[in-house]
Amino acid sequence: MRADPVDVTVLSVADRLATRGSGSDKAIARHLELARQLLGDAFAWLADPPPTLVRGDELARAVGIRPGPELGRIVAELDEATFAGEIATREEAIDRARELLGSQHSQR
Repeated sequence: MRADPVDVTVLSVADRLATRGSGSDKAIARHLELARQLLGDAFAWLADPPPTLVRGDELARAVGIRPGPELGRIVAELDEATFAGEIATREEAIDRARELLGSQHSQR
């Protein structure tokens, strides 16, 4: 299941707003400021996402899997990694997909 950056940020704000105790007002204020920045970045990215690093059919061929749910999951994880700035090139996307496949198969 793909984590939406907006949903995750809003959930974190709700959790932080439940904070009580010494220093909670300061912690809430800092968290809200960070959330504003993250939401701005997330909405900007969603409005104008970067070009796809590698198409699904090309990725399937490169890593040797068939189109289907597993490929969809990997593409979603690559989208998240692109958003986070963890990958920026086609080669990095393919390498990450291989890592994801390797970790999935080692968990079985």
